[in-house]
Amino acid sequence: DTSPELQCTDRILASLDGGLCKLTIENIEEDDAFNHYSCLFISIVDGEVEKDSREITIQIAEQATLTSSLEDEPEKVKILLGSEYQWTCGSEGGVPEGTVTALYGREEDGLELLYEGTSGMWQIKPNREDCGKTMKCELHQSAGDRVYYEDSPQEISRQIMVVFPPKLTDTYLERSQHFFEETMEPVVFEVFFDSHPRTRPEQVRWISDDKEYTGGETGENVELTLTDLGGDMSKVTITINSVTEEDELFEHNLYIENDVSTSPLVVPFTLTYVTTTTTTTTTTTTTTTTTTTTTTTTTTTTT
Repeated sequence: DTSPELQCTDRILASLDGGLCKLTIENIEEDDAFNHYSCLFISIVDGEVEKDSREITIQIAEQATLTSSLEDEPEKVKILLGSEYQWTCGSEGGVPEGTVTALYGREEDGLELLYEGTSGMWQIKPNREDCGKTMKCELHQSAGDRVYYEDSPQEISRQIMVVFPPKLTDTYLERSQHFFEETMEPVVFEVFFDSHPRTRPEQVRWISDDKEYTGGETGENVELTLTDLGGDMSKVTITINSVTEEDELFEHNLYIENDVSTSPLVVPFTLTYVTTTTTTTTTTTTTTTTTTTTTTTTTTTTT
């Protein structure tokens, strides 16, 4: 049942191991795939010689190539909130044929397996909570229990960035203010909004009549400040130091944009000039004079 190794050529050894024909080829070369190999079994049963043979075919492993539409994308793929995104994974060439896996999710939570096969396409429609998730394609090559090219794995991954233009978060935004001539106190408007990517100061403008101010700019009469409130939220503060009666006739608009805006978010405001009213009070005083008359009577007695 067992035989010593037989040197067939300088690189090929043959042996019988437990009834199995074992062929060992050292230092595989490409031409070995074109050679024909066979194992010949000879046995004597009841005095008769029996022969059996098995053909052996050799395939030279070749590394497959992972292909994916993600290759042409930046490290962070911008996906507009509410829209759909498609990506593909595939394998080209290779012996044995490559197997691709498509995965999606957060690395820290473990990625979800979407597909395993030769090629495929997937579609997602992420919401704001999906921002930061990973899309990944991996390539493996195996035949039976043997895995090929373990030392040179192939994968392509990209992170998604869910983007959206600025939108107001303050439902009860105060859009009208009064400027009182008597106190001369500045008028202050505050606007809270979400945006991703974050709005930059130069993407915020205040236009009143023919005057325009940009975020972070302090003008003669208007100061425009953009504040980061964390997450996707920001605040714009418009401080107007003085107002004239003519300002009531003008349009006052705040324009907010970010890098994915197709048109700005426009927030209109109105200003009312309140004049000081002077009231004159007249007081009348009436004086009453009382005269008292005293009468003296003299009596004379004659004796």
